Amino acid sequence: MVRQENCIDTMIPPHAPRLAGRRFVPAIVTVVRTVVDTLMLWQHRSNERKHLAEMDERMLRDIGMTTAQVRWEAAKPFWRV
Repeated sequence: MVRQENCIDTMIPPHAPRLAGRRFVPAIVTVVRTVVDTLMLWQHRSNERKHLAEMDERMLRDIGMTTAQVRWEAAKPFWRV
């Protein structure tokens, strides 16, 4: 009697959908990774814009930005570049 190992390949039914010759589960992992990466990018943008909005006039001059530019950048939604 052959003992099956408890791994991901043995848990996927043979009739599971395939994407580009691969099993469906790795495709889901890729989608989840992409979603998590996107959420982390959005969080980073939000934090950067918040910190930018908190800078005083001297700091803004140091980085070459005006208050109008900062207001415009800080007003952008987190998903917009």
